[in-house]
Amino acid sequence: MKLSFEGFLNKRCRKISGLETSSFRRLVPHAQETPSLRAPLFLLAAARGKEVHLMSLVWGTELEDEYRPLMRILRDKGSLEELIYDKRTPDAYKQLHRDFQHLSRPNVLERQAMERLRTRTVSALEAAGITRYRLCKDLKLDPGNVYAYLSGNLDKVSAETAQRIYDYAHQLSSAIQERKEPEHTAENNVK
Repeated sequence: MKLSFEGFLNKRCRKISGLETSSFRRLVPHAQETPSLRAPLFLLAAARGKEVHLMSLVWGTELEDEYRPLMRILRDKGSLEELIYDKRTPDAYKQLHRDFQHLSRPNVLERQAMERLRTRTVSALEAAGITRYRLCKDLKLDPGNVYAYLSGNLDKVSAETAQRIYDYAHQLSSAIQERKEPEHTAENNVK
């Protein structure tokens, strides 16, 4: 399941506050004492369309002073995304969006490594003459997921399972290769 920006902010607010709630009424007192909670709390309210409600809760506090300029930008720009990219928006607010983008973007290097591992696994299976069915039976894996993975769908198995599959295929392939190679002894080298 893909995490939304709102979901990311909700998790961040819960983590920083230590509360298992997304109630603005309960989070505001924590934000007054915990500066790192201020940015995700405001952005969460804006993502939910509850920024006016949040402003009513922070009225007369230093949070009102921090949030009021953001409310102006939000009103002028009209969207949360434009608020985040506005040059007047403090870096702490922009950083939250960068953190979210980093988490929501698939890890390119990990996917490249998985693809290399998949390719080497297919080669090892072919070299060893191992069927996909036997692989699944021996490792007690779901055949549908393994077949899909070996056909190129990297989302069907975890990195750990992909490594297990490769280790199994490589081990059998190496054992078969050793049996095929003639033993090189001193006697065989003498003509």
